[in-house]
Amino acid sequence: MERVAQNEGNWLADKHILKRMHPASVEVWRKYRLGHKVRMLFRNRIVSNDGDIGCAVGSWIGLACDEPLLRESDFCGIEVARHLL
Repeated sequence: MERVAQNEGNWLADKHILKRMHPASVEVWRKYRLGHKVRMLFRNRIVSNDGDIGCAVGSWIGLACDEPLLRESDFCGIEVARHLL
């Protein structure tokens, strides 16, 4: 992922990346423009190297579940820590 994030050009032309990815994975990444999304995440200054932004160990989900107006809502936490990407 770091190599995709650092690639300024077309990561799909990087032989180092393609050699290490299964062709089916490459197709999914291409189809859903995941390379673009990975670059965006790695360049986002809000997301620190420590990944201290995210779902805060789920505590906000617990608080939201106690809110009567949100009783019928579904909540999903997304971890954005770079070392877990």
